[in-house]
Amino acid sequence: MSRLTTVAASACIALVSACGTGEPSVRADTETTIPGPTTTTEPPATSVPVPVTLPWKKGAANAAWKAFLESYEVLDVSKFSRSECGLYAVLVTEGSVTFYFWDGRTWIDQTRLLDGGQGDTPTGVVSADFTNDGVTDFFVTYGPDRDLGNRDYGALLAIPWGGDYRCQWGWVDVDDGRDLTKRVISPDVDASAREVRGDGWERGRWRSRGVFEYLGSSSSYVFRKTFDEGG
Repeated sequence: MSRLTTVAASACIALVSACGTGEPSVRADTETTIPGPTTTTEPPATSVPVPVTLPWKKGAANAAWKAFLESYEVLDVSKFSRSECGLYAVLVTEGSVTFYFWDGRTWIDQTRLLDGGQGDTPTGVVSADFTNDGVTDFFVTYGPDRDLGNRDYGALLAIPWGGDYRCQWGWVDVDDGRDLTKRVISPDVDASAREVRGDGWERGRWRSRGVFEYLGSSSSYVFRKTFDEGG
C-alpha cells in the first residue's frame, strides 16, 4: 500500500469514530504558532524544532484527517496528540505504522522518526497519557513473535519530559528488570488508568509480571514486579 506524504485539508466527510474525540479546540480564522517537524532523529543537544506560524481554521485538521483515512484500509487509528510540540496522530494498517504531523494546512508523514518501527505485525494503537506529562502518547501493539515464544508485544511512542531532546518523538526504552529493550512483552493496556502491564525478566519456566512505570529522569519505562507465574 502506497503512503501519501501530504494530504490537503478537505470538507468534512463521514465521521471516523476513532479520532473524533481528538479534534483540537482552536478558534476559527486565527493563527497558531506551533513547532515544525524535526529533520533528524539524533539532533544536537541544543536542537529544538523551529516554530512555524500557519493559518489554522477550526476543524481543518479533523476534516483533513478523516478524508485522509479514506485512502487506507485501516486497522486502527489514534486520537490526536496536541502539545507545544504540535499536533500528531498514528495510523495502523496491515504491516505498517505511520506517524503524522499537522502543519496547519496538511498532514505530513513523519514516520522516519520511528526508525522503522518495532515489527511488521502491528495490530492497534492505544492513545493515553502514559508518561503523566499532560500529553497524549501512543502505545502500539503487535501480533505474536516467534522469538518471544509467540507472545504479543507492544511499544510506547512518546516525547521525553524535557532536557536536550524536548519535542523529539521516539520509542521509549523499556527496562524489564534485567535487560534494556524497546518492547513490552504480552502487554495488557488500560487506557482509562493509563497503565501498562506486561512480562518482565524470566528465569527457566518462571516469568515475572507487573506494571511498567515511566521514569522521567531516564525517559524510560521501568518494570515493577507484582508477582511471578509459571511459564
